[in-house]
Amino acid sequence: MEVIKDVEEIGKMEIDLYTKSELKKYNITDKQIADMSKHAMTLKVKDVNDKAGYKIVHDARIVVKHMIIGVEDTRKGLNVKSLKFCRDVNGEAKRIVALLLPIRDYLASQEKIVEDEKIRIKVEKARIEKERLEKEEAERMRVWEEEQARIKAEQEKEAKRLEVIREEQEERERHIKEEQKEREAAIKRHQVKKEKELWEEKEKIRLEQELKENKIKDEQEARELQIWEEKQILDTEKREFEERKEREEEERLQKIKWEKASLEAIEKAKEEEAERIKREHEKEELRLLLLPDKEKLFAFSDLIISLDAPIVKHARSKSILSDALEYLNEAATTLRKE
Repeated sequence: MEVIKDVEEIGKMEIDLYTKSELKKYNITDKQIADMSKHAMTLKVKDVNDKAGYKIVHDARIVVKHMIIGVEDTRKGLNVKSLKFCRDVNGEAKRIVALLLPIRDYLASQEKIVEDEKIRIKVEKARIEKERLEKEEAERMRVWEEEQARIKAEQEKEAKRLEVIREEQEERERHIKEEQKEREAAIKRHQVKKEKELWEEKEKIRLEQELKENKIKDEQEARELQIWEEKQILDTEKREFEERKEREEEERLQKIKWEKASLEAIEKAKEEEAERIKREHEKEELRLLLLPDKEKLFAFSDLIISLDAPIVKHARSKSILSDALEYLNEAATTLRKE
């Protein structure tokens, strides 16, 4: 009993040494991570124009990303050895990734500063342009109102001048009637001519004024149309930006949902396959108890070869399944050796 106990202790020590040796394949120490964190957490992007700082942060994040991918690849390679070793590998991978994730997230947040600043600058430019257009419209309205006031003053001045002319004409007509009745016919023709000239002059002034008012009105309508069109463009750009953000968020959530569903489906398939293999194995063990050793080995090899591989969709699951099938084929071949 003591010998068996000693053998078990030695076996346990060998497993622990092997586990520690295998875990060193991650090739990343806590000191390396601490040094990387100390360096990375000092990196900052000053503003949207800090291209050098942005590149340093981006490159540092890519390095951390590749290290995380390397850890995951190493974990997958080690994970196929044994259940205990798999638990040790997964635990170390999770611990290392947990240390690396804050670094990656911090670097990603520094990158996001630039993207958010670009959006803020674009919105600010649109706001400034809108204020400029509104100020220009207010100035145009002020000029138009001043022009209308000037035109009205000129019209009143012209009306007074015409009134004076009319009064003077009437006075002359009264004198002509009283002093020169014999010249009534000539005076009448002269009066008609004068009235016609006055009417033509008034009509000319009226037409000129009407043309000026129509021109000002057309210019005002054109400016209002331009402002409306520019506002429509700004509203469209804002709406497209908001719709694009909503669409990107929906795609991100859908991707997370799909990946979670894929992992759950793979895990369920693995559990079902493991249960099926267990039942097949128990059934075969019962049958093999009645066979000689050589026949048992051949029968076990046939059982391994006859196993149906599950159908998986995810690339990671396909890689794991391919490695497992390779180990099973090697095992079946070994069982048939003389």
